[in-house]
Amino acid sequence: MSPRAAWRLEAAGFGPVHDHAAGKTDWSAADLPSCCQAPEQHLPLRIGQVSTAGHEYGRHEVSGAMVVAERCGPARVLARREQHSHRREREVLDMRRLRPSSEAEMVALFLRTELPAARFRDTLQALMDQAGWPESLVTAPNLDDPAENQAREQLLTAHRGYGTRTGLFDGFPHDVRWEWMAITPAKLATVRYIDYDYWVELSGGTRLAADAAPRIRAGVAPFGVSSDWALGMAQAVADGARFPPLILVTTGASGNLVVLEGHARLTAYMLRPDRLPPELEVLVGSSPGMAD
Repeated sequence: MSPRAAWRLEAAGFGPVHDHAAGKTDWSAADLPSCCQAPEQHLPLRIGQVSTAGHEYGRHEVSGAMVVAERCGPARVLARREQHSHRREREVLDMRRLRPSSEAEMVALFLRTELPAARFRDTLQALMDQAGWPESLVTAPNLDDPAENQAREQLLTAHRGYGTRTGLFDGFPHDVRWEWMAITPAKLATVRYIDYDYWVELSGGTRLAADAAPRIRAGVAPFGVSSDWALGMAQAVADGARFPPLILVTTGASGNLVVLEGHARLTAYMLRPDRLPPELEVLVGSSPGMAD
């Protein structure tokens, strides 16, 4: 089963999902059940079908557990069925799991993206100078170095309140699962801004960058702040400029997506959605405790 298929199953309400990488031969050698056989202790057995990434899988539900097998071959995925939702099935079509990530990678990306920004550069540089950290801690992160990861977390805490769960990260949950995802422009149009006065006003109260776009073209200036910056970034998008990935958060597969880092880039994308590729790579953090 591909990682994409596993994501589709999880998003459809089956989880946790495990990919048996050793393959069918290993599964059969271990005398584990397939859709064409079931040990007596697993009865009663109910059989259904679930379509994943264009393939049909046999499904065994055993006392709340489920074995999913490709057609009638050995079972390859074990999962517990939680909640089935057609909405989840539809939404996952607009997002595709690429690979797992980590808290350390999120912290590194967040800092690497904010360091060049005029609004944050001086503050971040001063914090690094004060701690004796080189700029390469942010510009060339080594995620395999625990000491570096700890230093970056301390830097993001001093800069944005990450470790103390204050400032931007007030109430941010500790059990966030980070993954790299591919998102379509249509799904990107549903991503919401954080609940911050400027972005709420820019979008006309909806917190959707898609709603902010026509307001920006009409000359809206929230709290007297010109929106020309967005038009300039939108032109860069139209000219083919490449920007760092957005960092998004959600409560889960059926929850709203909210931008944690990248509000300006998201706005520029919605001003020129016609210039976006079929998919964009984004870093997504999910937790049931995430505020939306």
